[in-house]
Amino acid sequence: MNESIQALLMRREGYSPRAAHAAARDLANLRDREIAQAFRRWAAGGRKTDLVRGPFSCRQLMAELGMKYPAALIFLDWYAADPASALDAMRCQGGWGP
Repeated sequence: MNESIQALLMRREGYSPRAAHAAARDLANLRDREIAQAFRRWAAGGRKTDLVRGPFSCRQLMAELGMKYPAALIFLDWYAADPASALDAMRCQGGWGP
């Protein structure tokens, strides 16, 4: 399964093999049911669902931070499971917040 996700990420989004491998692992293990369903829809046909978790949305993460859709889903899943760590990482990267 991860190999097919990895190939999809490289083909559709231009991920490098290394980035695709890491993202495929994360996408195969999404914990939030709605986010996992959004990923399956995207994988099946390219449909992007704008999900929101806390102060973040897929659309915002893609537009303001330049994330690709799969990365936005991974971040939202992380935020849903552990908001404090996700926010700290975002701040360290200079992407959000004070």
